[in-house]
Amino acid sequence: VQDEVSGQLILTNLSLTSSGTYRCVASNQMGSASCELNLSVTDSSEGRVAGTLIGVLLGVLLLSVAAFCLIRFQKERKKEPKETYGGSDLR
Repeated sequence: VQDEVSGQLILTNLSLTSSGTYRCVASNQMGSASCELNLSVTDSSEGRVAGTLIGVLLGVLLLSVAAFCLIRFQKERKKEPKETYGGSDLR
């Protein structure tokens, strides 16, 4: 896709087989120009692995914080004084 304003060429849906040498030719009323470029497409699985690892670590951290809060809440709940019956009140 070419951006009409900036003239940038945006390549999408590239695969490893898209790698290679390309020739760019531009022409108008003033003349023409060309260039060659070497496109090297690399596998993006490294980014996916890093993203997955960060997601798993954040999930473990979230679960740890939730477990810590639940345990602390349970301990605080047990500390509350219970009403005790102090003897026999006969009426």
